[in-house]
Amino acid sequence: MVKNSSTKKKTVVSQEVCKPSPLKDYYIAYIDLIGYRQIFSEQPDRIKDFLNDIHNLVNAFIERAKQTNASLGAISSDGFQYKIFSDNFLICFPVPKNADRISHVTFLRIIADIQRGFITEYRMFVRGGVTIGQLSFNENYIFGAGLIKAVDLEQKARLPRIIVDKDLRTLLNGGEVPEGACNCDKCYVKYVEELKGEIAYLTLRNATTLVDADGECFLSYLDVTNQDAIIYERVQGAGPKLVSKEILEACNNYADNKEKIDNHYKEATLDRLTTHRALIIAIIKKYCQDFRLDKSRTDFQAQVKELQKRVCKYKWVVEYHNEICTRFNHSNLLIPFVMEIVPIMHYDAYPLLFIIKILEDAVEVKS
Repeated sequence: MVKNSSTKKKTVVSQEVCKPSPLKDYYIAYIDLIGYRQIFSEQPDRIKDFLNDIHNLVNAFIERAKQTNASLGAISSDGFQYKIFSDNFLICFPVPKNADRISHVTFLRIIADIQRGFITEYRMFVRGGVTIGQLSFNENYIFGAGLIKAVDLEQKARLPRIIVDKDLRTLLNGGEVPEGACNCDKCYVKYVEELKGEIAYLTLRNATTLVDADGECFLSYLDVTNQDAIIYERVQGAGPKLVSKEILEACNNYADNKEKIDNHYKEATLDRLTTHRALIIAIIKKYCQDFRLDKSRTDFQAQVKELQKRVCKYKWVVEYHNEICTRFNHSNLLIPFVMEIVPIMHYDAYPLLFIIKILEDAVEVKS
């Protein structure tokens, strides 16, 4: 008996890996999520939805930025891409062909909003860098000098801040009255005459970035400067013929709704600082006041170094918070603190370590 020896052929699906995309100019943000591991250890029930929540968070801020900055030449979300790998987060926007300084600062505002979202939604502070440079970006390849610059910036940041690359700072400052030169109303009007429709630019930039004590420029994620009021005042001083139609319409809207808009900014500032304040105090009390070394570990010095780095990070956050409170006249939301040197208990050597001590009157918000 002859058996039918026909065999079934296996269908092999060939999945071709896509080729690298051409190099293009991108706005690039590279962010390290501080406290990423704590999400897994302290909030395991949230792990399943973590990525979806981040996706929704990022896209919500991008959409809001598009609506808010449409009249000021905002960047488009077309071509927007991001990747999350472990505790690193890469965000990229293609640089528009007609990119100007408004485009640059709009990108920074989007990243600052995303940074604040991580802090308020997930109690996760971030460290990172933003730059502008060439990149090849698709589902298989992320490659380019821009990425190298962004990664270097993240490592340079050290503290819970997102610092701005020197090349991008140069673009932000281009055409402006040089630092240290006269910035009186007369000089500003001359500046406006040269830039015409970009009268809002300085307000946008100064509400988005600050210069730190070490000279690094970083994103000010808490700033809620009333840009409508400042633009309105500048237009009144410079004259309506020097500005664009869109800016004039925004000014007319502010004039008609001044009280409502001013109250919106006041409430936004108060809410943002109150939430940030409560979060900082809770984190410091949990992580920066009472230390226990793991006696089962032999890397004693490494543990002490880790603890001291943690204290330095949150000391910077407190100082930044207090600076914004002072800027917006919210002295009742300041966080009074002192640095103390204490021994780390329950260890034979009793090493000394700086801690952050929140003063007792900081716990309750003064009316």
